[in-house]
Amino acid sequence: MKKLIAIMVILLTMVSTQIVFADSGIVNTASLNIRKSPATSASIMGSLPKNAKINTLGKTGSFYKISYKGKNGYVYSSFIKLGNTTAKPVVNQNIPVLMYHKLTTDPKKTDSLTILKITFSSHMNYLKTHGYNTISLEQLSNYISKNSSLPKNPVVITFDDGYVSNYTMVYPILKANKQKATVFAIANNTDKYTPFLNSKQLKEMDANNFRVENHTYNHDNLASLSYANQLASITKSKQFLEKILGRKEVYIAYPFGSYNANTLKAAKAAGCTMGLTTEKGFTSKKDNLYKIHRIYVNSTDSLSILAKKLK
Repeated sequence: MKKLIAIMVILLTMVSTQIVFADSGIVNTASLNIRKSPATSASIMGSLPKNAKINTLGKTGSFYKISYKGKNGYVYSSFIKLGNTTAKPVVNQNIPVLMYHKLTTDPKKTDSLTILKITFSSHMNYLKTHGYNTISLEQLSNYISKNSSLPKNPVVITFDDGYVSNYTMVYPILKANKQKATVFAIANNTDKYTPFLNSKQLKEMDANNFRVENHTYNHDNLASLSYANQLASITKSKQFLEKILGRKEVYIAYPFGSYNANTLKAAKAAGCTMGLTTEKGFTSKKDNLYKIHRIYVNSTDSLSILAKKLK
């Protein structure tokens, strides 16, 4: 009789707490909170990103029990997709970040910083017709820091200094191809000198997938400055551009590719979350977010040379 009663108690407990055998699943929401007990009012222990794989240890009410950092935690069951589902791991890709400066229509005016408009157009057409997908710096940053997924054959297009040809020549080509790019503008040149972009142009471009980011206030050789002066230049430029664009500025390209340990500290202190260098190479998840490599594109780069640089 006592054994029968014990068995009944166990069965009732299993029903009341809706215990299920362990199963695997993935998180199907942007971020899922892990709580200390099976209640929405319970304190949060941590969180899981989208597509994170979990093993459930049972179910209590609307919560799955899981193991988190050696302790029991509870996650809301509606945001877990159970079954024979395995989250696809994000492959560590080598991503080319291309670096341009300005365009011209005059063959006599090409130099190390200036390429022909027709050449740039052919580069962008090559990317489009060969399956390359331009991505934003935000996508790149999220890939490195959060394991976010990327489209097939991702490539980043960047322009340094903020020349007016970025608006008159580059911008129409990008719009026609529905491609993304970023221009790093020198804040103190804005609205002052005709070879450079003005506030109206920056605002329009930024709103249409040609994002505007920080290139310091005076195109400063950062490594030659004290920490305080580096921080001042980065911050002043950041605030100047934020006022024009009406949004936060979080990325920077170091002028001349010049940086040191203080530069990285200053960029982080100013609120930048990623910094781009001029050091040659591809970018991957293994890289320091404040030391992103780039691939310089020269005025003499044919499509075959560009193809080799992308591999």
